[in-house]
Amino acid sequence: MRQDQHLETLRYTALEKVTVPRPVDRLAFIAGRVEGKAVFDLGALDETALDAKMEDGSWLHARLCASARTVVGIDNSPRLPAGGMDTVNGGRIIHADIFDLGPFIERHGRPDIIIAGELIEHLPDTSGFLASLKGNPALRGVEF
Repeated sequence: MRQDQHLETLRYTALEKVTVPRPVDRLAFIAGRVEGKAVFDLGALDETALDAKMEDGSWLHARLCASARTVVGIDNSPRLPAGGMDTVNGGRIIHADIFDLGPFIERHGRPDIIIAGELIEHLPDTSGFLASLKGNPALRGVEF
């Protein structure tokens, strides 16, 4: 028996509306997940739309800083000063390599959760990035 004989026939078209029981505000959901936690915010600067997002309150890093216990952002943007920058509510963004978090963990401690909310779609090697997180023993048990 072929495996596809067990699959249900799909009953929708490509442009059909899909009913969603309740929409979720992505920023509010993530902010709720980090409440009271130590956070590493990878790709924190979000340089592609930073100015607009700072104005309208949709900058993820600021939302994290408002609800997490501590937030340290990591970014390698040329727009980020070499010494990093202080952000809001005690947050900070450091210029560092997201593929090598070992030195960063030694300096800032182990996070409870890692957020990459404005990063994944910009990576040239997403699989390599995820493998670097999985391969780091200091990150075992950290929520992503």
